[in-house]
Amino acid sequence: MKILWISRHAPTVVQADTLSELLDVPVELTQYRATILGCHALDSILDEYQPERVVASIPVGLQQQMVEILADRGMPPLIKPVYHHSRTDDSAPTVWTLVHFEEILNMEIERRILKHKEQQDG
Repeated sequence: MKILWISRHAPTVVQADTLSELLDVPVELTQYRATILGCHALDSILDEYQPERVVASIPVGLQQQMVEILADRGMPPLIKPVYHHSRTDDSAPTVWTLVHFEEILNMEIERRILKHKEQQDG
């Protein structure tokens, strides 16, 4: 199965093996490392790479857009890796450990702008 891996961090062998086991098929991972500047780029990325599934570590707003785009294309849900991060002290590098993968079936973000008193008056 052709999987597009959208993340600055390359997938590890363990992550690839875990995905293969979860999806019950051999996987071919292609990484997209570039920063995605906006939701308009998501369609172009999917058109270019033609994946069967997408795994992405992207900001929540882009996750919401990707979930909608995948659904519109009749593709399976977005897969998101979930990590635990830790470090022993402030000078040590952060260690990221994969906890699990999750499928994002639906996302609805409801927002409102918060303004402090000075913004409201002026």
